[in-house]
Amino acid sequence: MESPEAVLLPDLFSPDEVKVGQLLCDPLCPHIANYLPPEELSLTSAEATKPWQRFLSLDKKGSFLVTVVRLLSFGFFHSYTTLLHISAEEMQKQSLKNAMESLKTVCDNEKARTWITNLARGERPFYFVTGIQTLKNAKVKKAIAKEDSVGGYLTVPLNSTDLLPVKLQGQLKNAGLGLSDGTASGVFGLEVLKAKWSFFGKDEEPKWADKPHWKWSYERNKGAPRGEEGTKIGLELESISGFEELAALHETLEKVADEEKNDPDDE
Repeated sequence: MESPEAVLLPDLFSPDEVKVGQLLCDPLCPHIANYLPPEELSLTSAEATKPWQRFLSLDKKGSFLVTVVRLLSFGFFHSYTTLLHISAEEMQKQSLKNAMESLKTVCDNEKARTWITNLARGERPFYFVTGIQTLKNAKVKKAIAKEDSVGGYLTVPLNSTDLLPVKLQGQLKNAGLGLSDGTASGVFGLEVLKAKWSFFGKDEEPKWADKPHWKWSYERNKGAPRGEEGTKIGLELESISGFEELAALHETLEKVADEEKNDPDDE
């Protein structure tokens, strides 16, 4: 069963790119600027949904936009640029048994603490992957409304000019059977929590025995908040407000990247 808290990714990502327990700067671009913990974390797997099918709309860039459980009217089709029908052999969900305990395990690694500290110095947020949803052997067709039927639809094969998410298209093409005859597998949904940090001076004693916390060195991390040797950093987890929060973050990070790319001072 799908989780209502899951966020639809813009593409179908390889299980090697997205894992439970991963730390992300941008959940909608999970394969970039992330930290993948080497530690084994305690996971739970829900019973697989067999078979699984959904309608998925695309935005103008060819990225997955929203999942549609059912079609209510003919007019619904025309509110999206492209609507796909995806049917998979199964949908599997994995999630952490205990998010906070798992984050503590991840933060026991110095590389993870360094990754987090560098973000904290710039007061940048990050997100903790607490669950993933994976499709196995998914087939894709285009959904077209029946003009003489309210709520009816037809599925037709994709052609080479149809816009698709890049990674999904690559898998379907690599099958060598045609876009609608090939299959694709991968992660299409995430559950994430936002990490919230606080800083304490070296003489303060926060009661954080049950949460990730550590000391950092001001000499090693110039510009650290509170700016003194022995500053403590602690982490808490909170729910995201929804997909809109992640979409706004993704857009902001894309703009910053474009500005940095076009900045003549960086040349």
